[in-house]
Amino acid sequence: MRSIKIVLILTGVLFAGPAMAQDVVLPTVTLSTTNIVPPPVSNAMATASFTLNPSSRQLTWQLTVNGLTTPPIAVDLERLSDAGLQPVLNLPFNATQEPMRGSATLSPTQAAELMAGQFAIVLRTTAYPRGELRGLIKPQ
Repeated sequence: MRSIKIVLILTGVLFAGPAMAQDVVLPTVTLSTTNIVPPPVSNAMATASFTLNPSSRQLTWQLTVNGLTTPPIAVDLERLSDAGLQPVLNLPFNATQEPMRGSATLSPTQAAELMAGQFAIVLRTTAYPRGELRGLIKPQ
């Protein structure tokens, strides 16, 4: 009888754990031209917010942009590494929607790297395909 109770308790913990995981809201990220090398000639500014569901690794995001030189063509997450910035994930978006919003499912490695502060968000435009704005994602 005792072993049955232990199994039930462990099973309850396993099933209750993921369902109880709360979304992690990351601090607001400020994107600027000064984080691009060489910096673009632009007065654009942006802020991004991110929420990560730790169970599903679903990342939802919102980007509010002002003053872009040309229309956006891509929003990417880049990994910060010794070899420089490396594109990791293209974030799908609707360029006509303001603020831009989207979601993507991260791999376990990507989710861990995001929470370790190893990513930047980059907004690419037709005038600046390498990036007009960039901001470092810094979890608390």
